[in-house]
Amino acid sequence: MSYKIIHTADWHLGQNFKHRTRLEEQTLFVHWLLEISKKEKINAIIVAGDIFDTANPPIEAMNLYHFFLTQAIKLDIEVIIVGGNHDSAARLNTTGGLLKMLNIHVVGGDAGNLGQIIPLKNKQTNEVEAVIIAVPYLREADVRKINEGESVKEAKSTFAESVKLHYDKLLDEAKTNYPNAIAIATAHLYVSGSLVSDATKENMHAVGTLGMVPSHSFNE
Repeated sequence: MSYKIIHTADWHLGQNFKHRTRLEEQTLFVHWLLEISKKEKINAIIVAGDIFDTANPPIEAMNLYHFFLTQAIKLDIEVIIVGGNHDSAARLNTTGGLLKMLNIHVVGGDAGNLGQIIPLKNKQTNEVEAVIIAVPYLREADVRKINEGESVKEAKSTFAESVKLHYDKLLDEAKTNYPNAIAIATAHLYVSGSLVSDATKENMHAVGTLGMVPSHSFNE
């Protein structure tokens, strides 16, 4: 029996586009995801950041979020949710302890909640099939001390190295505790140096250079 995981991100529940709510299409997406998960007998779903569009999402977005979690529990699907730059870390973390009892792991971010190692077990054999290194969106102040007077180049380099060290530490811990399991790390950040397809090149948008992490930081 193979262990199946669906990786998703950037749901942005509660988003409006040109003053029109996207609730209808987002509801259709959630229902589709649940149907596919049931059909394919998915064991775990990852939401790697920005499940909400704002720090204070509308009640309709919260209801859809809770509906998804409720249905995932009924389908016996383990859920891993990490905070993104649009999410409120505090809001996500508030229910983290309660949801963990229901096989839903929430890593919102903020001090003390910048990464968790989550073992995923095969319910038939009780063996750990994979380990999720759940890391939320990392702000500079989360991973390093910002020094007065540093140049932009120094800031970029130090931030990228700090993020790499953060992931390396968690990866080493995961390998030590679960040496035979596949390790899967989540991220919600800008990565430079990635390869893009020809179709993507026609629609590329610049988002600035601060806060980027070079792709070679994740070579391991």
